[in-house]
Amino acid sequence: MMLEKGKDYFNLFYSGALTLLALLIVVWPKLSTLAIILVFLIAIVGIVKKHIVFKFNLTLLFLALLYVAYLVGVLFTENQVLANRYIENKLSFIIFPIIFSLLPKKGIDLKFPILGLLLGVILTIVLGLIHAISLHLFQDQSLYNSFFAVGFSYIHHPTYFSVFITLAMYGVFYAYKMKWIFFNKLNVIIVSGLLLISLVLCLSFAGILFFIFSVFTYITYLIYKRNGSNTMLLLVSGFLLLLFSIFYTNYKFGNKDTNEITHLVDSISDYSKSPSKYIQKYVGYKTGNEVRLIIWTATFLEIVDHPLGVGTGNIYLHMSQRLKQLNQDQMVDQEYNPHNQFLQTFLEIGFFGFLILMLFLVFVLKSAYKNRNVLLILCCSSLIFNSFFESMLQRQSGIVFFSFWICLLVSTSFKNEKI
Repeated sequence: MMLEKGKDYFNLFYSGALTLLALLIVVWPKLSTLAIILVFLIAIVGIVKKHIVFKFNLTLLFLALLYVAYLVGVLFTENQVLANRYIENKLSFIIFPIIFSLLPKKGIDLKFPILGLLLGVILTIVLGLIHAISLHLFQDQSLYNSFFAVGFSYIHHPTYFSVFITLAMYGVFYAYKMKWIFFNKLNVIIVSGLLLISLVLCLSFAGILFFIFSVFTYITYLIYKRNGSNTMLLLVSGFLLLLFSIFYTNYKFGNKDTNEITHLVDSISDYSKSPSKYIQKYVGYKTGNEVRLIIWTATFLEIVDHPLGVGTGNIYLHMSQRLKQLNQDQMVDQEYNPHNQFLQTFLEIGFFGFLILMLFLVFVLKSAYKNRNVLLILCCSSLIFNSFFESMLQRQSGIVFFSFWICLLVSTSFKNEKI
C-alpha cells in the first residue's frame, strides 16, 4: 500500500512538472529552463525509486543526432561566439529525447500538459491584449499597429504563436470529447472563439492558412467516414473551386497597390521567367514575398557550392557574401536567415544534417499515424508547413516548443484512443 501510494505521489509530481513546463514555454519562455530542470530531477528520483523505466525510441534518437550534427558543424565555424549560442539554444534537441526516454511505469497522462498549454496560451493572449491597449493609449499608435501582429503577439513571433493557438484549440476539443470538468459545450464555444480571434490578431498568413487547411482536412475526414469517398471528393472539389474563385477575384479586381495576392502572383510570375533579372530588378525596398524569393535563391546557390554545409554559425557570413554578389547590399545589413528551415538546415550542417531532419519528421509522422495520434500529426504537420516560410527551429520559441511536444507525444501511446 505504501509503495502504491508513493507511485501515485510520484506521478502527481511528474505530471505537475510537465504542466508547469507546458505553461511556461508559452507564457514565460525564459523560465522554462527551470521547469526542464525540475522535470529532469523528478525523473532522476523516479529512477532511484524505480517508478521510471528507460525505453529506447528511434524517433527521438534522430532529434538527438540532429544536435550532434550541429556539434560537428562547430568544428568548422568561423564565428565561435555565434556557434556556441546556437549549440546552447538547441540543447532541447538532446535534453527532451533523454527526458522522454525515461518514462513513468504508469505512463504519462496527457491531460495535465494539455491543460498547461491551454492555460499558457490564454494567459499569453491576455498579456498580449494588455500590451496592445498600452501601446494604443500611451504610445499613440494606430489600432492596426497596436492590436495586430507584433503589437499583440509580442512574446513570440506571430507565426509561432499562431501555431500554439491552433494546437491549443485542438486541446479544447480533445478536452470536450474526453468530458473533462469545465469543458462543456458553452465553455468550449467561448474559449474557441477567443482562440480564433487571437489567431486572426496574430496576422500570420502561414498560421491562418495552416489552420484553415487543418480544419478542412478534419471535416473532409469526417465526411469520408460517414458518407464515403464520392461525397468527400465533391466537397474537396467545391472547396478548391471556392479558393480559386476568391484567389482569382482578388487578383483581377483587387487594389493592385495593397493586394497581397496580386503581389504574390506577380512576384512568382516574374521570378519564374528569369530569376537573375528578378533579383536585379528588386534592389532597395522589397515586400516580404520579394525578400523570400531572393533569400531562397541566395541560399540555394550557397548549398550548391557547399553541399556538406558551411558550418554552425557561419550562415550569415556566407549569406552576406552571396547577397553582395547579387547586388543586394541593403539586405546584408538585415542579417536575414533563409526563412525556410529545410534550406537553413541544409546550408548550415549539410546534406547529412538535412537527411537527419527529414528522417526525424518521417518517423514522427509514422508514429503518429500508427498510433492515431491526431495531436502529434497536427504538431508535426504545422512544423513542416510553417518551415517552408520560416526557420521554425532557429528561435527559442520554436526549438523548445516543438522539441517538447513532439518528444512528449511520440513517447505516449494512443493505440486505444478513438479521437
